Amino acid sequence: MRAIVLASLLVTLAMPAAAQTITVAGSFTASNWQVQYGSPTAPIDPLFLDYSVTFDLYSNYLDVAAPLTIINTNIPYPIKFSHNAGYGWFILATNGDGGACSLLGGSFCAVVGLPTSRMRPGRPSFVGQGAGPFGGWSARRISTPNGVPEPASWAMLIAGFGLTGAVARRRRALRA
Repeated sequence: MRAIVLASLLVTLAMPAAAQTITVAGSFTASNWQVQYGSPTAPIDPLFLDYSVTFDLYSNYLDVAAPLTIINTNIPYPIKFSHNAGYGWFILATNGDGGACSLLGGSFCAVVGLPTSRMRPGRPSFVGQGAGPFGGWSARRISTPNGVPEPASWAMLIAGFGLTGAVARRRRALRA
């Protein structure tokens, strides 16, 4: 009996994690650039990107364009997507360097948090540009548009206010 339980436990542990497909949509503007290194030429300022990416959270992707949809941008280079299943972020870059940011001349790179990380999901924690052969920039200001609550959120808010008012009214009626 112990052998059967032990064998089933080992089989369960040996099975790969089930695929978990997620979609992250984001929009950001990066500006107020500071020199990261060297003496680069002027950066794109402001730089903006609206994107959507759908991928398996437990798979690795290395400098691919397939799961990424660019909605709007002023970046003049093709952007690729990288994700290491062991990390809580993904990288959008024009000069991907094996899944890392590379700020070579004429490039862009952003490190974006996932919903499973401590970083703010969909918001980049770093945006950089390579400008010219001998230098790069990093953004000091990264802004994202404020979200608009969905209708269900508004309904919950209104229902909560209504319920609070009903409870207060009932307590007042019981005191009288």
